[in-house]
Amino acid sequence: MIKRKNIFKVFFNIIFLFIVLNILIEGIQLNIRRNGLKRQVSDAQIKIDELEKKRKTLEEEIKKIEENEKIERLARDRLDLHKKGETVYKVVE
Repeated sequence: MIKRKNIFKVFFNIIFLFIVLNILIEGIQLNIRRNGLKRQVSDAQIKIDELEKKRKTLEEEIKKIEENEKIERLARDRLDLHKKGETVYKVVE
């Protein structure tokens, strides 16, 4: 009877130890996975910030180009200016 109780205790302790180790291993794996995901989020945020900065720069360049085109159009229309090598024709009605 005593041996049977001891065997049961040993068996119970082994199962309990197995469960505890399994929980610890799962926790470690989850922590590793979480750290990897945090790193991916951080990298993605850096990329987003870089793209936002590039977008703003491109928008500023577009505005400058649009302003230059407006100035050129006004100079052509109002002041009858033209580029070198261009021939200007006026339509008389």
